[in-house]
Amino acid sequence: MAVYAAWNALSGLTRTMIRLAIGLVTPTGALTVRAGVVPGGTPLLLTGSGMTGSLAPGRAIVQGTSAQGAYPAVVDAATSVSIANGHASLSRIDTVWLVVFDTDIDSSGSRAAQIVYQQGTAGSGSAPSAPASGTAYLRLWDVTVPAGASSGSPINWGAALTDRRVYTVALGGINPGGSSVSGQYTGQYRDNAGLLERYTGSAWTPINPVLGSAFVEDGTQRAITNTSYADVSTLAASVTVPPSGKVEVILTCRQFNSTSTITSTSFRVTGSSSGTLYTENDVNAMSSTDTDSPQQVMARQVSAAAGETVTVTFKHRVTSGTGGCYYRSISLKGLAA
Repeated sequence: MAVYAAWNALSGLTRTMIRLAIGLVTPTGALTVRAGVVPGGTPLLLTGSGMTGSLAPGRAIVQGTSAQGAYPAVVDAATSVSIANGHASLSRIDTVWLVVFDTDIDSSGSRAAQIVYQQGTAGSGSAPSAPASGTAYLRLWDVTVPAGASSGSPINWGAALTDRRVYTVALGGINPGGSSVSGQYTGQYRDNAGLLERYTGSAWTPINPVLGSAFVEDGTQRAITNTSYADVSTLAASVTVPPSGKVEVILTCRQFNSTSTITSTSFRVTGSSSGTLYTENDVNAMSSTDTDSPQQVMARQVSAAAGETVTVTFKHRVTSGTGGCYYRSISLKGLAA
């Protein structure tokens, strides 16, 4: 049957067909879904004492082959996991799996979900890559078993456990799995270390990106005698460019000169990977011919590569004679868009 609807026909629907029809969690393909633990509480958390672990209740979606579909599975009570004694001289990495056996697919003779403990190979430094049997399985935990571990010298559970749980949610839900969640469709969302991100179809972008800012100031009067733009007691500020690639720059300065010549203040922008992005010039400068000018303000927006650091530096000059500046400040702020 090429086209069918779940829970409709009175006959002719197999278990596999129904699984394929109702697997509406985060997709990884046309007929496959992201296997994982269903978030909420402490699902399938493994703790232990001595050489015995206890797996907490929880739910999961276990994906089989693409033709097999995915299985909703439940551990409804704490389940014991007995850890085998360690090798005499070599450490070992064991794995705790959630396996769904389906004899129609794997010829196991069983139709059941089980927590399966599997010993690794001592001295290999790696955990088992798949359970010994079954085609639908989900890795939950790896357990490092030191050489000689036993009930008399048990494993240190705090150091032995490596959490291999990944999470899955309903189609359109926000997945808490962070960077482990791969983008599958435009409009997909994930929680990445507290930052909400949306998949554009080619990249993950923050919904409310963390916008950096910086502020520096210098109230000291500084003499200017150079006729080409240069640093005068260098004043600079740096900020990380947000995903928008845009940074707002606000400069303030009071200027003066001893004659009727011009004192000018501009700025330079340098990117940590892009190099010089903007060079000081007279067109975009604050200029004064007064012996004591009021506070001047200049605002600009600069563009740079997202993630690089941009540095804004004051540059000053006079046309001739001696000028000066004081009460300078640089304010930088990343823009969301």
